Amino acid sequence: MAPGWYLSNLGGMAVYGAMVASPRARQLLARGPVGRVPRPVLAAGFAAAATTHVVETVVAVRAARRAELPVSSVAKVGVRTLAVGFPSLLALRAARPG
Repeated sequence: MAPGWYLSNLGGMAVYGAMVASPRARQLLARGPVGRVPRPVLAAGFAAAATTHVVETVVAVRAARRAELPVSSVAKVGVRTLAVGFPSLLALRAARPG
């Protein structure tokens, strides 16, 4: 998994979470029209993004188990998918035989 995915996806989720959780972070990070987005809207978007990562992780772990990967590899796939989301899921699907 290319390091850029961790920076963009995991880093983006961390910044997004900080904007939702901290008014100070929101003030420092939000520029332009984003600064006018109400906190409940930001919170709903963050919840949707986090839920998407969890669902992608469940799908990836199930696929890794079906592929009979070793337990340690299944765990790594799960952690990686939770961190970066769909790029990990796509990489797993591309690596599967057949």
